[in-house]
Amino acid sequence: MANELIAPVASSIRLQSLTLEEAREVVRRNREREAARGQIKQEFKKEKRSHAEVIEDDETVEDDAEVSFEGERRKRSRDSRDSGVEIIDLCGDGDPQIEGVIARTSSPPPLEDRDADSLTAEEARELVRRMRAQQDEQVRIKREKRARSVADDDDAVTDNHHGAKQYKHTFAIHSQTRTSRLSSDAESPPSFFGFRNLMGVGLVASNLRLMIENFKKYGLLVTLSGAQVGPGDWAHFWTLYLLTPCFLLVAYLIEAAAARYAKSKVAERKRAGGAKDAQRVEQHKRYLFSTWRVIAFYHGFNATLMLVIATYEVYYNIHNPGLAAFAELHAVIVWLKVCSYAFTNRDMRHAYVNADPAGTLVLPELYRSCAYPKNITLRNLSYFWWAPTLVYQPVYPMTDRRRWDFVAKRLLEFLILSIVIWIACAQYAVPLLQNSLDEIANLNLIGIFERVLKLSTISLVCWLAGFFALFQSALNLLAEILCFGDREFYGDWWNSSDLRSYWTSWNKPVTHFMKRHIYAPMVGRGVPPVLAQIITFLFSGLLHELLVGVPTHNILGVAFLGMMVQIPLILLTDPLSRMTGHNGKLAGNLIFWMTFCFLGQPFAAICYFFAWQAKFGTHNRPEWPLGLGDTKT
Repeated sequence: MANELIAPVASSIRLQSLTLEEAREVVRRNREREAARGQIKQEFKKEKRSHAEVIEDDETVEDDAEVSFEGERRKRSRDSRDSGVEIIDLCGDGDPQIEGVIARTSSPPPLEDRDADSLTAEEARELVRRMRAQQDEQVRIKREKRARSVADDDDAVTDNHHGAKQYKHTFAIHSQTRTSRLSSDAESPPSFFGFRNLMGVGLVASNLRLMIENFKKYGLLVTLSGAQVGPGDWAHFWTLYLLTPCFLLVAYLIEAAAARYAKSKVAERKRAGGAKDAQRVEQHKRYLFSTWRVIAFYHGFNATLMLVIATYEVYYNIHNPGLAAFAELHAVIVWLKVCSYAFTNRDMRHAYVNADPAGTLVLPELYRSCAYPKNITLRNLSYFWWAPTLVYQPVYPMTDRRRWDFVAKRLLEFLILSIVIWIACAQYAVPLLQNSLDEIANLNLIGIFERVLKLSTISLVCWLAGFFALFQSALNLLAEILCFGDREFYGDWWNSSDLRSYWTSWNKPVTHFMKRHIYAPMVGRGVPPVLAQIITFLFSGLLHELLVGVPTHNILGVAFLGMMVQIPLILLTDPLSRMTGHNGKLAGNLIFWMTFCFLGQPFAAICYFFAWQAKFGTHNRPEWPLGLGDTKT
């Protein structure tokens, strides 16, 4: 309530309803704010005076002397009032030699100078009224100054340079040097808000025109039934979907056994009281290390078995590529979570058993509320299973409540964008891919290039819609339901001036996993950073091929090679991002968008679609060029 009453406009009824403590609080806050404003003004004046040229002449010195004399007289007057007497100028000329001294009783200090705690309720309310009146006056003065400033500007246009009021056609338009808005030497870069809207309108209009053209040529291709999904596909999909999380349960059982063993060793060390000799301590460490290796083997076997079973089921038993892609993606996500769960608990278990008295090996402060082995529970693991992250922590930053209106908005966004992607693919992308089969079969490079360019627009629309649906809508929806606090799922990758920035910002959950569990451990063990980055990209390329080649039942290596091509592109664009000026970053961003739009999704989509049709197509099955591939189903 005190915050509301600081406002310059309020009714007297609200003032009368103030309690003594509330009124005093309002007075305190107003004084603090006025003190802060006064300090800022003083600093501004000091800075202004330090840059101003001081001109002293006889008239200025004389004026300063008069001001100093008057100030000295007022100071003595105040000192006399403080001592219980009042100095009155009897002659009116300000001469202290002929002033009379008249004793008087001391008056109480004004309300503005009294301490807030000494005010009564009525005095505090009165002081609040005065403060509000002063604030209203300040607002009025500021408005008048702004109005006068606008009027002065208008007069300046009319009265520019001598006599312009009379001569209307003579005021100077070109009175200063200025640069063009789009020039590189402009004082401030312009906003491209309008161009962004123009590009969005152009992108939507061009793709809508192509979809209408396809509709006129092929008719309505979007059906509620969608692609035919066999009953066997559904059976294998649901079996795999329900079986995959069981490996998380196995990881929990492994960690529960490891936690019991760790607690027993800690208890054994406490009973010994630290009286072990150096030989027994070294033997104890070797025994623990061998035990950790056994636990790591069980974790590795569990995670690898899960991924192998999922990949085999998807490749051989789930024919529909959409259903297969979802099943494989779910399996890879759970596999990464199992690995992070094992790696993190290994380090926490090591810190728990080998307590560091010097405090050099300290776990994050956030983990203390759920330290090892208290985090080894099914509830903790279940939260990590559904959390929108691939990196395990015993504790995450949490929000204080759930906003169900926020959940409803994100769900609606996800559904709408999913429908947009479905319609765009069925009505436009599939016919275009069908028409590209002959070009690839005949190795018509110009025709292939034309198809890639034509597919780039719709693939860009689908990719952007999918990105927003997944990272903005779905992950935020899941985070809101789970009260997951850290929701930086992506960065401003669209402004990337080099490929490195793009790959580290567009998919933060995967980036965090790669950095924490692959790149950082290798660098910590002495691997050169450049080599560690190459190995990380190799691992990421294998995952990309797993997520694309396995669901389409064609391991072509295109997705893997696409990731490997990023390494020389990163080396090419890194110097551009470090260049001074705007041109380097502009060139880097252009290279990023060209590779993103033309060498990424469109080319890979054409390759894998051709391989799918060559292997499973029923109508117009293409032949592999140069005798490549296997056309047998």
